[in-house]
Amino acid sequence: MGGHFTEAEMRCKCCGNYIRNDVLIQLLEKIRAMIDAPVVVLSGYRCPKHNSEVKNAAPGSKHVLGMAADLRQYQVSNGTFHAMIRRAWQNGELPELGGLGLYETFVHVDVFHASDGHLREWRG
Repeated sequence: MGGHFTEAEMRCKCCGNYIRNDVLIQLLEKIRAMIDAPVVVLSGYRCPKHNSEVKNAAPGSKHVLGMAADLRQYQVSNGTFHAMIRRAWQNGELPELGGLGLYETFVHVDVFHASDGHLREWRG
């Protein structure tokens, strides 16, 4: 894959399948460069079976389409990490970003865009 992210960390944790999404990889690289520290992908692609077993996973999860990643980093708090990503999107630096979720132990990003262009946001 190149860059800072491996195909292995993007694969489904239960079956090893993977749907490559170059836009998602580009987004992850930009986020990593922005924070200038390692970013860990906790969950990338999820097959439908695995997604159904993940607590609180949305049935229409963008993970199933290979369009999402749950991220963790250890440089700043998750709230600050989330705010940094949101601010970069507002400044036009992350046009790939379509969805942004803040959870206690990770930040969700995806590249699925709402038809009207707004950033889909939520807290888990």
